[in-house]
Amino acid sequence: MEKTKNYELFLKHDSNRELVENNVTKIMKSMETRNLLEFRPILVNEKMQIIDGQHRLEAAKRLGIEVYYQIMKKPPAETMLLLNTNQKRWTTNDYLNYFCEESNGQYMDLKKFMEEEGLTLPLALRLLSNRSSSRTLVHFKQGNLNFEENAFTNAKILLGDCEEIKYFIKSKMLGRTEFLESQKFKIAIIHFLKIPGVSKELFLQKLDKRLELIRPCVSIDAFLDIFVSIYNYRNPNPVYQDEVYEEKE
Repeated sequence: MEKTKNYELFLKHDSNRELVENNVTKIMKSMETRNLLEFRPILVNEKMQIIDGQHRLEAAKRLGIEVYYQIMKKPPAETMLLLNTNQKRWTTNDYLNYFCEESNGQYMDLKKFMEEEGLTLPLALRLLSNRSSSRTLVHFKQGNLNFEENAFTNAKILLGDCEEIKYFIKSKMLGRTEFLESQKFKIAIIHFLKIPGVSKELFLQKLDKRLELIRPCVSIDAFLDIFVSIYNYRNPNPVYQDEVYEEKE
């Protein structure tokens, strides 16, 4: 273990998250009482890139006190992920950025798709995966995304179908339609269209007859209830409730 006041020795790793000012402030207050960095040194790799401890480094720098650090030779790829998730809950975007920096092709393709289509991560995962959303998220956080061969092509087709339905509703509906751009509405439409046997063309026909049922909702399930009511109207091949909602895990 080494110590120094030369803070410029340390480099930011591409997988480091942005500093959280509140965390830095809390650490500074603790350090003003006693500098315990000797017992919890900053971890760096051989390039002096920070693996763990960027908030402690910033706090020490502001206070002008010595930094204790330890060099980890060739740390496993998942080391930073485990260290950071044990300290502060990562957002889904933190996971995405981490696995992209680790050159995981599936995650890099996902991020590119999101940027090209202007999508949020939950919406993109819903489009690309055939698993339930909760199961997809588990695999996502474990670094185990594995999209099917035509997943991105099919997702773009599905996005087009979603936009067609939104345009149809806007062209027919009186009053405010801002809720059609909500995340919940988009996810509900995509989820509904992915149900085996559901026909977009038939759904549009039914919408024309039951458009008065479309309204703002507070949840995805509430939107799905409306879509089922519309789709099943005088339909000899209705959608059943157990086909609509995801299995809760």
